[in-house]
Amino acid sequence: MAKESSALQSIHPLVDHQQHVEAILDPGSQIIAMAEDICFDLRLAYDPTIVLNMQSANGEVDQSLGLAHNVPL
Repeated sequence: MAKESSALQSIHPLVDHQQHVEAILDPGSQIIAMAEDICFDLRLAYDPTIVLNMQSANGEVDQSLGLAHNVPL
């Protein structure tokens, strides 16, 4: 028998002091991902030369657009 999965938790954090966005908490994830359109709306900087291969629970692999820069406040 499979272990029962936890209920999804949704929050609406203020991202980069600009906009509240809906986020889903996934305690099993090893990275933080964001939709491309939200990233562009927020004008967040990222390095497109650093690409991550992300594997989902069903084994499918997708590549990220890049790695976000950590800009000090």
